[in-house]
Amino acid sequence: MILRDQPLPTTTTYKINFCMEGSQAGGSTSSVELNAMEKSGWIESTFSMRVCNRFTENKKKTSPDQDNPLCQCGKKKSCHEPHYHQNDDPSKPWSVETHTLKSPTRAYGEIEFVGAAGWGQGQQKLRKYVRVDYETDPNTLMDLIQKQWNLGQPKLLISVTGGATNFPLNSNLKDVFGKGLIEAARSTDAWIITGGSNSGVMKYVGEAVRDYAMAEGGSASTSIVAIGIATWGILDQQEALTRGEGSKLPSRSAIYRMDQQEQTGPVRLDPNHTHFILVDDGTSGKFGKEIKLRSDLEKQISEQKVTPESDERLNIPTVCVVVEGGPNTIQTVHMAVRNGTPCLIIDGSGRAANILAYAFDNHRTYSESVRGEIKKRLLGEFKFSDSDLDKHQHWIEECIGQPNLINVYKLDAGSGVSTDIDRAILHALLKAKKGIRIDQLQLAMVWNRVDVAKSEIFTDDNDWKMGELNESVRYAIEHDLPNFLELFIENGVSMKDYLTEDELTILYGKLQRMNEEPPDREHIDPGSGGQ
Repeated sequence: MILRDQPLPTTTTYKINFCMEGSQAGGSTSSVELNAMEKSGWIESTFSMRVCNRFTENKKKTSPDQDNPLCQCGKKKSCHEPHYHQNDDPSKPWSVETHTLKSPTRAYGEIEFVGAAGWGQGQQKLRKYVRVDYETDPNTLMDLIQKQWNLGQPKLLISVTGGATNFPLNSNLKDVFGKGLIEAARSTDAWIITGGSNSGVMKYVGEAVRDYAMAEGGSASTSIVAIGIATWGILDQQEALTRGEGSKLPSRSAIYRMDQQEQTGPVRLDPNHTHFILVDDGTSGKFGKEIKLRSDLEKQISEQKVTPESDERLNIPTVCVVVEGGPNTIQTVHMAVRNGTPCLIIDGSGRAANILAYAFDNHRTYSESVRGEIKKRLLGEFKFSDSDLDKHQHWIEECIGQPNLINVYKLDAGSGVSTDIDRAILHALLKAKKGIRIDQLQLAMVWNRVDVAKSEIFTDDNDWKMGELNESVRYAIEHDLPNFLELFIENGVSMKDYLTEDELTILYGKLQRMNEEPPDREHIDPGSGGQ
């Protein structure tokens, strides 16, 4: 498959109006491309895209071109296939269920972000992407991520949500947020998931990932996995990401230009994320269509064991970090809490985050006056109907009704900003497991964060019974964690008592099995997806 290398389409008079144009030329296949062909075939047979197949004129929006009216899906009539112009019941309101059909996805592969920072010096790697239906099974997405993109499995999932449009964050606070997030991800072998656009909090995350990669010299072993999950229908340059009919194999990456002036309305992908999942429900120009699938995927990830030898109840921990944000952010936090995911609210970042932080700070003395203040702040930031106001206030109240899952980090430039956002992220995760200190300790060891174990678990009010730490000592020996062994000895573990004949037999047997196992596969650069 060859993607066209052509100028971008001109800006239309509508906010967003993309047309998928005709077929593109195919390329010949060589033996070295067989693996890519197999992956292409699997992706097309597994993932779908949505197409509006019943043009339904939007009477509420008048078009300057009367011969080319706007459909309720958000696209012009000319952007529909001619045989979809006919509608037997044009008075029936448009819906995804009745006015779209699914077909094999034609947007997937690798993106080259031309004009992005570092592109000219060869520092910009190709990024993986795929367009998927909004009802895609998250299990299938996990197959893509782990088996096709070769990302393996994280030891922590950091889901960052918040402002999708640019908002001010002074350089000091931006530096604190970025470095703290990357330190948490780096030290725990985490994945970061965001909305993937080149604006708002997603841009801040992307810049932090880029700055870390550049500081480390772009080494594959130090790369951070940053997955952007965005709504397909709001994206800029959709044509550049879409294959033509009948094409089988990309002879090169999709060209996505960062060196042209942004249009008003369409959203541009962030070049510093490593992978993109683009969620499609057949609409154009409508935000938030990815929220449910993103939530379902994050829940699916969180249900996997953090390590093969972990206890059955110890799955991949997930934390939601909330920075600024609008109404959709409140919905996202509500869904996270409903899934049992702890949230770290960055107070001082603005809008939704500040409102959520205020509500949590007053949850112990919640009253009608506090409720009234939340309502006042919601109306001050967002244009809500009465029903939307009640819905979002109800979501906030349900969130603060789970105080073990809500945490607030004060990002206040006037009070001497702390640089330990990474510790706040890990604290939120351990707080969610309050009362299960062995699980807390297991997570700290999986992350190799003895500092977190000291500050959060081995506190003055925690006494350990004889033998209670034996399994943890064994894990530390097996995984070469001398700092944890030192911590255990400081807290009363006697290695003389621990190293019984039975325990030495167990350790010897495990060591023998480890030596017999094949070595782990080489670390694969998340920017390359293993290809």
